[in-house]
Amino acid sequence: MARSASYRVDGRSTTIRHGFIRAPWDPERANPEAPPLARMMHASRGGALRIKLYVTLLWMAGGGRDSRHSVNFPARAFAELLDLPDPGGRGERRIREALKAFQRDGLIFLESQPGMPSVIHLLQEDAADQPYSRPGIHMERAKQAGETVDPAHLFVQLPAAFWTQGWSIVLNGPAIAMLLVLLVVTENGRKKSQWVSPSQRVRYGLSDDTWTRGLAELVKHGLVDVRKMPVSRDFEWKRVRNTYSVDVGRLSESPASPTPNDAPKPTRRRARRSSASRTPRPRTAAKQSAQEAEMVYRILKAKTLKEAFADPTAPRQGPGRRAKPRGG
Repeated sequence: MARSASYRVDGRSTTIRHGFIRAPWDPERANPEAPPLARMMHASRGGALRIKLYVTLLWMAGGGRDSRHSVNFPARAFAELLDLPDPGGRGERRIREALKAFQRDGLIFLESQPGMPSVIHLLQEDAADQPYSRPGIHMERAKQAGETVDPAHLFVQLPAAFWTQGWSIVLNGPAIAMLLVLLVVTENGRKKSQWVSPSQRVRYGLSDDTWTRGLAELVKHGLVDVRKMPVSRDFEWKRVRNTYSVDVGRLSESPASPTPNDAPKPTRRRARRSSASRTPRPRTAAKQSAQEAEMVYRILKAKTLKEAFADPTAPRQGPGRRAKPRGG
């Protein structure tokens, strides 16, 4: 299903404006309004489906040279593309509910057609109630005119392999949300070992639970590398912070393919020394004194020196018994 959809869109990547992922910078507001991505994650139910469906709509209708930016596929087709259970029943109803939520949030406009699937018209990703336009066009125009690119049209990309390789199905909602966040932070994976300051993190509006669960899922699949980097030392106490790197090339591989995290870690085995090379351990004074006392006691008790120094564990012959000759 995903390969058929990729063929329809000529295998292009999808572009997602920063405004969908991160709230605009406002120095007068310590707690900015949550961006659309965070609002989807905060939904009481269906947050993961909404994120998957919306980036799929951007993939299907957001690119190309067609200025209409609309699709009229049936809800069942989207349910099958996202591998929802019961795509012709409950899965289809979940898609319809998510589309109605997008329209309430100002992300799409639904045009009903009697006896036909509704036409889905894209609006701008930042929910500004503006008609959709490809962000790449605005960047091209700004470069040609020698002007600074409007921050409202900065974007990140997801390749078609995100769908054709099955990542849109395997990854959960927090993981996809954090992948989009880190694509913004690392500028589509080009910059490595980037960190997110507290003032920047609040602009994404995601909870600590989403942040932690999403990162764990991305690290498990080899999409993100998290490292601790030292910041400074205060009275011999070293401060560290997490830095992030995104492996965008990993999206072109199957989620089932092995990652560096799957490689077995080498185990350190201690080499066994031969008995000749072993050095005897020194006996403690208490143990040595006890052995000397036992030897003195055996000498005083024995009738002869041979009996004193005989092996105490050897079987002793009773009176009147003759030892058996050796060799039969």
